Amino acid sequence: MQSQEDYKRIFETSKDVLYLTSRKGRFIDINQAGVELFGYTKEDLLNLDLSRNLYVYPSERKKFQKKIEKDGFVKDYEVAMKKKDGTIIYVSITANIRKDRNGEILGYEGIIRDITQNIKEKEEISRLYEETRYLAERDSLTNLFNRRQIIELLEYETERAKRTGDVFSIMMLDVDDQKIINDAYGHVVGDTVIKEVANILRDTIRKIDSAGRHGGDEFMIILPDTNGGKAKNLAERISKKTKHKGIAVGRTDISIRLSIGIATYPYDSMLPQELITIADRGMYESKLSKKYAVSASTPEVSKFLAEKIPSFPLLQSLVNVINSKDLYTKSHSELVTNYTLLIGTWLDLSPDQMEALRIAGLLHDVGKIGIPATVVRKPGPLGKEEWNLIRQHPGLGATMIDGLPHKNREDIAGAIMYHHERYDGKGYPGRLKGEDIPLLARVVAVADAYSAMVTERPYRRALTMDEAIEELKRESGKQFDPDIVSVFIECLST
Repeated sequence: MQSQEDYKRIFETSKDVLYLTSRKGRFIDINQAGVELFGYTKEDLLNLDLSRNLYVYPSERKKFQKKIEKDGFVKDYEVAMKKKDGTIIYVSITANIRKDRNGEILGYEGIIRDITQNIKEKEEISRLYEETRYLAERDSLTNLFNRRQIIELLEYETERAKRTGDVFSIMMLDVDDQKIINDAYGHVVGDTVIKEVANILRDTIRKIDSAGRHGGDEFMIILPDTNGGKAKNLAERISKKTKHKGIAVGRTDISIRLSIGIATYPYDSMLPQELITIADRGMYESKLSKKYAVSASTPEVSKFLAEKIPSFPLLQSLVNVINSKDLYTKSHSELVTNYTLLIGTWLDLSPDQMEALRIAGLLHDVGKIGIPATVVRKPGPLGKEEWNLIRQHPGLGATMIDGLPHKNREDIAGAIMYHHERYDGKGYPGRLKGEDIPLLARVVAVADAYSAMVTERPYRRALTMDEAIEELKRESGKQFDPDIVSVFIECLST
């Protein structure tokens, strides 16, 4: 009897809301703290439907019920509720299920604590954090990204493009004669010019693009999924807008002109800093030549990809771009093409397959366009990071011809993408094994390896034909398709 009175006294005087509910969602009992929290009389509370009258979102009651009946209890379950006057509050519920003697669930009992103030404090801290983060990322004059943040975004975009194989461009822009404007009209006017340019950039780029102030009068724009040609079109629109936009100073109108340079991943480089350097160089060339923009350093690529029918001269021009990276590649590509066609003839491949082999042989190293020249031309063994870069070239090559409007495009792309796979499954980039590797890729792999072995390099001598054949035999069934090795050796023997 005394314990019941003690329980009742604790129940009624507790500062936390203590309650019992039925399984259907009605209070069986609730203390004075509950009356004060929700603003109803106790009688009203005992007649309320919790889902409809107290929960801001009735579905939350079902989620609560599902969780407590699954686990037997809930602890610090946070949910939004509403008072009689409609005020929304946030509460934390800790509760257990109540069962009868047969183990059937009767309802729930527990504690409700008002955590509204805690939630508001967390929201305020979160708001202040976001505000501070925003300010830390922004240039105070233009409200564009600052130098540190735009470079971080470029590094992120580069890593993303490596994973996905996407193309993107960057644009470096410089306000011509900014120093003269500052000296002649003062820094207030000069700042107005910078802000006006920032507004033009902000209004012209897409939502997925990022613009930042790279330096005093320099800006950078990152353009995802954009090749050099599209970037140049955007540069033209920006240039026209700035040309027609002047700053009035008294009776004088200050004209604005931008010099713009463009670099495209992976065609110009795969390294963020090199992309900036290339775009910077184009920007200064634009300033000297008075062209509105100087674009990608490999225009042949864009021309090739834009053509509806890949004629041989266009293919050759693309090969010339590869050759400009590395003189060794020129003779190597020609040898690989000859060897692949030789193997294809012995395999009695169809005319379509032979045409695909010819293009794949010429372009199997096209991805090296996106590898820094210092790596491609290195006169010695490559380091770990350099090898990681080189291993990107099959995927880059396949990406570069992805838009090729050719009936055998998939065969060509497959041969380029997978010509460094190994028959035993230990190659790259996909670790394909055996006949899972496309046939044309297996042909190119043998021709590529043999050409490399019999060609003199600065860091090793060329193998003789007999030595190269012995190496092919050793790797038959491991690195190479044994059937293609046998065919190729027979070809060489005759």
